[in-house]
Amino acid sequence: MNPMKTNNQRQHEPVIRSITEQDYIEMFGTKPQYTLRGYASELDGEVLGVAGVFHSRPLSAFSKLKPDMKLHKRSVVVAVRKFRELLNSFYDEVFAAPEEGEESAERFLKHVGFRKLHDGVFVWQK
Repeated sequence: MNPMKTNNQRQHEPVIRSITEQDYIEMFGTKPQYTLRGYASELDGEVLGVAGVFHSRPLSAFSKLKPDMKLHKRSVVVAVRKFRELLNSFYDEVFAAPEEGEESAERFLKHVGFRKLHDGVFVWQK
């Protein structure tokens, strides 16, 4: 049996699209406090992940993935690339802080390209 995915399986990957306020609420359980820009990964009507930037002062990044998103490695790569493009579109630095208790959060920020400053604060610079 061929270990490669069939076309049907490839088509069953999450769709990466612009985030909505409802996507944010679905992932975090609360309305965003600021205007936001970013992306959501959706599969069969379920949001599996979000990443974006709040238009706060200073700019701040957010992201959250459900465990099922990690099963779609190709889509994660595409989403990270789009997130980097979004981060590069800002003239100002973008700050982020990993969620406490989320072991992979700091590793994810470093993978995206954030640089650790101090006390758990990360910064994105062009």
